[in-house]
Amino acid sequence: MEPELDCQTCGACCGAWAPGVPFVAVSPADAARLAAFPHLVVASAETRSGLALATRAATLPASVCAALEGDPSPPGGRVRCGVYEARPAACRSLQPGDPHCLSMRARLGFEVARLPNPEQEWGLGASLSPRERAEAERRAGPLSPEAELLSRSAATLCLRLDPERTLRIHRRDPSAARIEAALLGHPWASLRVPRLIELGGDHLLATHVAFGPLRESPEVGAGLGRALAEIHAARFEQADALGPALELERPPPDWFATRRERALRALREAPALREDVARFLDAREAELRALAGRPVLLQGAFGVATLGWLGDAPWVPDWSAACAGPALLDLGQLLRWGAPGAFVDALAAAYRAGGGSLPEGWRRAAGWCDVLNLCDLLGDSPPGSRRAARLAAKLERAAT
Repeated sequence: MEPELDCQTCGACCGAWAPGVPFVAVSPADAARLAAFPHLVVASAETRSGLALATRAATLPASVCAALEGDPSPPGGRVRCGVYEARPAACRSLQPGDPHCLSMRARLGFEVARLPNPEQEWGLGASLSPRERAEAERRAGPLSPEAELLSRSAATLCLRLDPERTLRIHRRDPSAARIEAALLGHPWASLRVPRLIELGGDHLLATHVAFGPLRESPEVGAGLGRALAEIHAARFEQADALGPALELERPPPDWFATRRERALRALREAPALREDVARFLDAREAELRALAGRPVLLQGAFGVATLGWLGDAPWVPDWSAACAGPALLDLGQLLRWGAPGAFVDALAAAYRAGGGSLPEGWRRAAGWCDVLNLCDLLGDSPPGSRRAARLAAKLERAAT
């Protein structure tokens, strides 16, 4: 677990980026509390009251509040507020971890906590089996010592061939490679995707780049909201698998019944868990149907385990599970392991601003939808693997 934020080793919220410009508003009530510090209250055309706290020069950022003792200096020197008990209301309203806090910390270079990602550890230490190595070499030629297994399931096998290339083999549905290739070639504006190098009958080669993890900052939440809104802008009349031209192949009459049946089929080897999930879904069927909305283009792998951050936008490398369905399925994956309120608020605001629709109670319903996602993942996991055991445990908690 990453450490809690400590204001006295930070001070980021006390900084400004314009030299000498007072930026903390002081109301008449604030000025009365600060009467013992008259040198700190100055006239300012930037605030409604005409008063603000004075600033002083600093190295990074350009200036800081004159009441701050010490300078913000990642990774964390000691600082303190010299007027803490008399500080203005604007300062009192800030809380560790709120959007302004995280924004200023990120801008100064302080570490911002990563979104929880237990799935990252499930495949650690796994290596290619002789059969998988042969499977990859039939498509990409002899593997170098650098080749690394990224993920395996009944549906796909993905590995990094070298620092610049990845290979994904679509085991279950070879035509899915063409769908993924089409989505990689789309001119996305708010997200980054790999460049397609080669498309084979059941596989594709794409570029690999070094990317960062998803952080808990509101900026990352907003970026993910914009990306999902752009993806979900493609809408369909019904939910189903996509064809190579991104058209619906065989629209079923009922998305919920189809996904419920698929989820329970994936749990056929776990009868007790299967019964729990069936009861869970049946109890929430009416509300899920009401909240689902019109089917959209689902990214299908929009979880912390598969996404990253590249520059100023989300890195979305895996489109192997793209299909048409309720937007809540993608949102459920993203928030599976939790996220701070400021992150979720920024995500929702950016998603709505980008044209996405979120009904009242959407976050709760997204968690319910993720039960369907978890069933799919468990059904695709190698029996007896650490991944299968952890997924079963998560599913038990979610469905009981």
